[in-house]
Amino acid sequence: MKKVSFVTIVILSIVFMQTFAQDKIPISASMNESTIIDTLKKVQGGDTFHFPRNAGIIYNDKGRLGGWLMRGKTLPSVYDLMNLDVVQFNDLNSKYDTELKRKVFLESEEGIEMSKRLKALKGQVLKYPFYFVLPLSGYTTNNTAHAEYNLKTKTLDIEFRTNYSYYAGFINFPSLIVKCHPSITQKPFYNIISGHKYNSNIVKIPMTEKVAIKVEDNIKTLNLIVEFKLQQVKGPRLLQGISTKFFIVDKATNEIYFSL
Repeated sequence: MKKVSFVTIVILSIVFMQTFAQDKIPISASMNESTIIDTLKKVQGGDTFHFPRNAGIIYNDKGRLGGWLMRGKTLPSVYDLMNLDVVQFNDLNSKYDTELKRKVFLESEEGIEMSKRLKALKGQVLKYPFYFVLPLSGYTTNNTAHAEYNLKTKTLDIEFRTNYSYYAGFINFPSLIVKCHPSITQKPFYNIISGHKYNSNIVKIPMTEKVAIKVEDNIKTLNLIVEFKLQQVKGPRLLQGISTKFFIVDKATNEIYFSL
C-alpha cells in the first residue's frame, strides 16, 4: 500500500472544505460574521434558507414583522423607528394625546432614556438586511397573489395588487419598492374588481423551464423572499430599499427552489 504524505492530506482536506462551502451553503453578501456562523450550524446538506436572527422580516400575508429585534411589531413600526418617534413606536399616543403632553414626556428622564434606547435599536436594525415575504398563491390578509410561467418571455410572472401609486425606477411590491437585478422586470397595470380600480403589478423573474415546472408543481407551498437593504420609509406602510437577493423558498422545508 502506498504512503500518502501529510501535506497531500492537508491539501485534499482544504479543497473538500472549500467545495462544500461553495456548493452547499447559500450565504448572502449582506450577512455579517455571526449570521454566517448561525447559517453554517443550521444547514445540513442541500440548499436551505434561514433568516438571520436579527433581520427585519415583513410577512405580507400576516401584516406583521418578524425577527429578533422587531418581533411582534407591525409595518408602521418601521416608519416610527426610522423617524425616532418614541411615543408612536411604544404605543403611548393615548397616554400622551396632546403636543404639550408629548413634549413634557420627551423632556423627562424616562422620555430621554426611551429616546436613547430607540436610537440604539435603529442602529442595530439597520446593520442587518430586511426580508419581504410574499406567498406565491392564494388569498392572503393583505393581497391575492398568483404566479405562472410565461413561455414567451421565459419568466415566472408574479401578479398582485400594490395598493399605492406606481413608483418609476423601482420594482413595486405591496409595502415595498426596491432597486434590484436588471434582469427582473415588471408590468404595472390597473385591475378592475367589482367596479373598483386597483393598482396592480406583474413582476417578471427570468427562469428556465426546468426550474419553473418545479415551482409551478409546488406553488401552494412557496414564498417569494426579497432580501433588501432598507434605505428610507416613504410612508407608514411603504419601505424603499436596494435588493441584494431574490429567493423562492418552500415555507415548510426551507428548500431554495430559485435564487437570483
